[in-house]
Amino acid sequence: MLCALLASLPLAGLGAWQGPPPESLDPRLAGLVTLDGEHPWELDGGVATWKRRAAVLRRRVLVAGGLWPLEDERPPPQASVHGSIERDGYTIQRVFFETWPGFYLTGNLYLPTNTSESLPAVLSPHGHRAGGRLSRRSDQDVAEELACGAEQDEAGARYYIQARCHQLARLGCVVFHYDMVGYGDSRQLDHRNTFVDFDAVQYGLNAFGFQTYNSLRALDYLLSVPGVDPKRVGVTGASGGGTQTFILGAIDPRPAVAFPAVMVSTEMQGGCICENAPYLRIDTNNVELAACFAPRPLGLSAANDWTLRVEELGLPQLREVYTWFGASEQVTARTWPEFGHNYNLPARELMYGWFNKHLSLDAATPVRERAWKPATPEELSVFDAEHTLPAAARDSAGIRKGMLGLVQRRMEALVPRSPAGLQRFRRVVGGALEIMLSLRPAVLLHAEDQEPVKNPLFPGKAVTGVAPVNGNTNPWARADLRNFSRIDPGDGGPPVLVAVLRRDTEQMAGAAATRDTVIAVSGAGAEALLDPTTPQGAALELLLERGNTCVIPLGLLGDPSARLPTDGGRHGTYVGYTFGYNRTLLAERVRDLTVVIENFGVIGVAPGRGAVSKPRTLLWGAGQAGPWALLAASQQLGLLDRVIADWSGTFAEIDDLDHPNLLPGALGYGGLDAFVGLLAPLPVTLCGLGEAPTVAAACYEASNAVLTISPEKSEDIW
Repeated sequence: MLCALLASLPLAGLGAWQGPPPESLDPRLAGLVTLDGEHPWELDGGVATWKRRAAVLRRRVLVAGGLWPLEDERPPPQASVHGSIERDGYTIQRVFFETWPGFYLTGNLYLPTNTSESLPAVLSPHGHRAGGRLSRRSDQDVAEELACGAEQDEAGARYYIQARCHQLARLGCVVFHYDMVGYGDSRQLDHRNTFVDFDAVQYGLNAFGFQTYNSLRALDYLLSVPGVDPKRVGVTGASGGGTQTFILGAIDPRPAVAFPAVMVSTEMQGGCICENAPYLRIDTNNVELAACFAPRPLGLSAANDWTLRVEELGLPQLREVYTWFGASEQVTARTWPEFGHNYNLPARELMYGWFNKHLSLDAATPVRERAWKPATPEELSVFDAEHTLPAAARDSAGIRKGMLGLVQRRMEALVPRSPAGLQRFRRVVGGALEIMLSLRPAVLLHAEDQEPVKNPLFPGKAVTGVAPVNGNTNPWARADLRNFSRIDPGDGGPPVLVAVLRRDTEQMAGAAATRDTVIAVSGAGAEALLDPTTPQGAALELLLERGNTCVIPLGLLGDPSARLPTDGGRHGTYVGYTFGYNRTLLAERVRDLTVVIENFGVIGVAPGRGAVSKPRTLLWGAGQAGPWALLAASQQLGLLDRVIADWSGTFAEIDDLDHPNLLPGALGYGGLDAFVGLLAPLPVTLCGLGEAPTVAAACYEASNAVLTISPEKSEDIW
């Protein structure tokens, strides 16, 4: 049987000892991953392992964007298409259609003149260049682009963002070039100040998810254009458009080929709120997310920016993934160190060749960009006197209200009313919670297979209880404190220190001696449990007197004042800059508690009761630690016999983005009410409530189990 490796930390000879041995500084209290710097990626396994990993990454992207579960069936957008700009071999049309309630996506459709029944198509998002789809460079910028060889003519130098659309249309592709939020004709929402507030974070609404769904709907529209071959669809964009390209490729199987330019690397991961969201890059990076496109053809371009080293740091790992599929030639990357951040002529021509090959365009090679006539911003603009923003369009408050309505209706539809409904509920809500917690897989160690862990603080000292000292009110100075145990789960995170308390049970017999293992956590801290003068401490005394073994986790679980670092000034702008790369404090506490449950739920520590019954493992979450216990139990159902938790510090009760129990997006999936439903049919007692939470009650009813509700506090029901 697997069990964690424990190292008992001795206490004898400490004199006026004031508490547990201080562990080495928990790296989580100082360490922080940000969008900057290096984000390494180490491959593991083969194609089967990768397929499982890619499925989790796709779910991560969708949960991060508030889009999980993504419905496969979406009606084709009802687009308004007008105007026709004639060019040599193709036309340009103006398009807008509703994607979210009251929000309209805008763009241009490039149509080859010589149409056929099977046309290749390309979706073309843009990046953060001022003006976006309607961008126009200044005379000075044009001169610089021509002088350095980045462009060959004024058209490409001045209108480089639309250049690829013209050339792809000439190659026979239907192209849809659409606006990012707040760019071009899209002016209903501000790009850099959308969905960053408290309520949006609580419900999982963010610019990343909003924009990703726009890309999905843009692709829906492109595929609805008559004659488009659904098997020959490509996606390409640069910078922020590159992010949209590989994110869409990660979650949508329809694109056959992709070319994200100057974005994929192990270094800077994207600086805008539209490229960041809670949970998006925890233990992953843009290269791994791009790898989800495998084995479909993936091309990258890089420049003298954060993508500079992609051929050495990124492409080798991508090629290894593609090799697992027998498709090592289906991925490529090229760096132009002489150019800055760009999607210039050399990079575009690399893309043309890549699409020519993988979309079967049948163009002569090498594919060169021919002279072309740009369209002015005025010509491309979607709205004019005759075609205005529809009356159904909403302002930011209206759009937000509509999105919240969608989230609430999604949750209402998930409430189970049958065993089959409960199964779907577990898949969706449980799948979302797994991403929110982002627990690392534990690799528990066999004690007998490992060298004993040396005590770094007091080597060579024996383990004994600490005798009370006259007049000493230190709650740690107690004879029933058996030992401290250091649990290392082997998951790459820090070990967890726990205090184990047990009294002499030789003279205990009968009904009074329960001899269970009780894992106890308190929102007021470990010392509140150890102090017999507090209500929680008095309850712990009662448990010990009955012969139970009590396990009290320390570290983040024992210190109510603990806080994790945040990403400086960015965090104040949007918490996704911190929680997109780092677990929340709540998630880290849940991780530590699952480690403790996994250890003691497997091996136990209470003396057996012969043939009477097997000792149970119980979990007690007191005060604002109630949610910690309930969430941890949802991840360790098979190891617990009962959970008792206070209904306190829930997601609906917290009032700011720095609350220690913050879990972004939790309310979008039903909050603690729904997460308790995941525990069914485990016996659970919720304390401090007059009636059962609606969703949890439905889950327990669907599983033919009973959810116990008590108006008392948890310390009063033992």
